[in-house]
Amino acid sequence: EFLETILAVIGAGQDFSEKDEVEEQVKLWGGYLGEVVRRRWNGAWDLIQYPGRAEAMPALMVSGSQIYPLLKIYRRLTVGESENVWKFYEQIRSRLSRVSSVEESRNKADRQ
Repeated sequence: EFLETILAVIGAGQDFSEKDEVEEQVKLWGGYLGEVVRRRWNGAWDLIQYPGRAEAMPALMVSGSQIYPLLKIYRRLTVGESENVWKFYEQIRSRLSRVSSVEESRNKADRQ
């Protein structure tokens, strides 16, 4: 939740007209957000072509889901508070918690 506050301050205090400034912040905070998710749900980083784009970008593979934390940070910094990172994390947590529960139930049934 604190990351959203940090990004609000950064977004309000910097001019992102220079591509390098945005890129640096996206790598820093997108990597942080991605690592939090990766470690919490045992994900893996990969380079994946985002739908509608020609180039590959870093993404997380977690329980069959593709998550693009760097893209989310980019959108938060360039679009604004409507791209709230805390709400995004809450959606991820909700979805992956449900998936984890289903996987645990399957594993338990397989062992019996």
